[in-house]
Amino acid sequence: MSFTKLEDVRQEVIGAFKGVHDAHYPATKVNYPNFVVVDLEHQVDPFVSVALDLSLASRAAIGDNEMIVPGLLLVYYYFREGTGSAGSFGYTDMLNQYLCMQQIGSIAYGAAKPMSIRSFPVWDGLLNYIKFDICSTVCV
Repeated sequence: MSFTKLEDVRQEVIGAFKGVHDAHYPATKVNYPNFVVVDLEHQVDPFVSVALDLSLASRAAIGDNEMIVPGLLLVYYYFREGTGSAGSFGYTDMLNQYLCMQQIGSIAYGAAKPMSIRSFPVWDGLLNYIKFDICSTVCV
C-alpha cells in the first residue's frame, strides 16, 4: 500500500496498536491522540498514552507511487509512584511480542526501546519508542 496522507499512516499505526493493546490489556485505559479518557485526579490503576512522532516523515516517489516514511509510535505506560515498575516492563514485553519486529498491514515495526519518565506528579512511567516504516513488500 502506498500512503499519500499522514492521516492514513496515523490510522493504520494506531489501529495496529489498538488491536494488540485491546487483545492483551483490555482493562487498561488508553489516551489516544486528541482523545483523553484518563482523569489523573481519580485514576489509580496503570494507564497508557499513545502519540505519533512524524517529524522525520518525508515523501519518496517511486515511479507513480508516493510513500511517506518513517515515524515513531510513542507508547507511555504510567503507574502510581511507589507501586513498582514490573507492570511497565511486562507491558513492554507484550509490545515486543505482539507488535514489534513484525509487519502488520503495510507497516513494519522495530523493537520497543523503553525509557523511564516522570510526566505527572505521583505517576511514574515507561516510554516505549517504536520505530516504524512503511513497506510495499515484507520488509522485516
